[in-house]
Amino acid sequence: MMKNTKDLSLHVSSGIRELDEVLGGGYYPGYVILLAGHPGAGKTTMGAMFLHHGAMQNEPGIYVSLSENKEEFYRHMRRLSLEFTMFEEKKLFEFIKIPTFTSMDALSEFLSLLGEKISEIKAKRLVIDPITALTTIIGAEKARAFLHSTLFSLTKPQGIVTYLIADLPRGMETIGYGFEEFLADVVLKLTMEKMAGLVRRKLVIYKAREAPTSYYEYEYIITKGGIKVYTKAPRSIEGTYSIERLETGIEGLDEMLNGGLLKASSTLITGPSGSGKTMLLLSIALYNASKGRKTLFISYEESAEQIATAAKMLGYDVDYLENKGLFQAVSIGPGTLTPEGLYNIIEGLLEDVKPELFISDGVSALERFYGEEEFVYLARNILTAAKRRGVTSIYSMLHDVMLGEIAYVSTISDTLIALWLDRSGDMISRRIAVLKMRGSHHDRSKRKLIFENKKVIVS
Repeated sequence: MMKNTKDLSLHVSSGIRELDEVLGGGYYPGYVILLAGHPGAGKTTMGAMFLHHGAMQNEPGIYVSLSENKEEFYRHMRRLSLEFTMFEEKKLFEFIKIPTFTSMDALSEFLSLLGEKISEIKAKRLVIDPITALTTIIGAEKARAFLHSTLFSLTKPQGIVTYLIADLPRGMETIGYGFEEFLADVVLKLTMEKMAGLVRRKLVIYKAREAPTSYYEYEYIITKGGIKVYTKAPRSIEGTYSIERLETGIEGLDEMLNGGLLKASSTLITGPSGSGKTMLLLSIALYNASKGRKTLFISYEESAEQIATAAKMLGYDVDYLENKGLFQAVSIGPGTLTPEGLYNIIEGLLEDVKPELFISDGVSALERFYGEEEFVYLARNILTAAKRRGVTSIYSMLHDVMLGEIAYVSTISDTLIALWLDRSGDMISRRIAVLKMRGSHHDRSKRKLIFENKKVIVS
């Protein structure tokens, strides 16, 4: 087998970190990328991000528009925090508006103008949006000749990475005349679909020469800063737990955990409704916040106001802790968010709050809404996001593992704590046990979990 001798350091970034990772680093100089998508899928935004990132790296770029005028383009991009004015002033960006072609002479004039602009600013990046407006007018035979022997001969020898943006009508699979996909080095398709009442945007890499890509549909969102791609299956899990301990503040539980949870570890607490998951999590959160550790508490089933009320029942001055920036409670309803949208919010909170302890209560709501497969991917990504930041994470799920119910994310958790209800005798009692704890010895006994006098007690 012939070895790939291309230098990986020559990769040209797409401007989207997650896409670069999937592509093995980005594009090679001279590559032609065919970017097709449904109306509103974000094709122009992706092309603009490619040019904006290049300008930030002092790689000049040209945007050729056959539909949108310059003022509209600048206004739309500014809403996404993509500012081009300063790059235009520094000769790192050029916007060219081309009217609809009516003849081959007009096409030749365009190529001459494009060649001049490429030489003038020494362009390394080019976006033509949309190429469909050009190819459908000049016909299949001339369009193929234009792309293969004219446009490509202008860009490839100079190492210019070119985006050709194409419209993809809904229900259509073929782009343009069909040959465009064969001529391109990379083919990206952006689609929009409705699932569970939500509009979801998907990116599919149909073709990528010399890139170790997998055939996945990657969900993405358009947010401040442009497009973020949700890579459901990370190529590697980053971060590890520490030998240092983070106390729960519950004497009996810390004893069972041989001194507390390992810092930067992930802990799953399972139990049926009424077994005490929320109060246990809240007690751990408030204890650590009162000790000066920033704590982020997210609930998927209760409001922030209700969490504050429960905190006061445990005897903590939650207003004081919030004002000091030591405790932040957030309520998130998954019904209005796609998995990528939710992940984006959580990652943003981890970045902004920079907690030492991150707690998610009622995670089973995500499993019910998204389904098992998507939920497992989402949970894995969230845990990885916390671990690579050195954040200790705890989350709860509505499973009774002591009765044999399966919590699929238990395998990716470092510690597993089970709660259950003991119905023997005349009274129902809460019980607790530590089923596993990576990297540490732990107590294997079954103990009682009691709530009394504003305290959580394990005995």
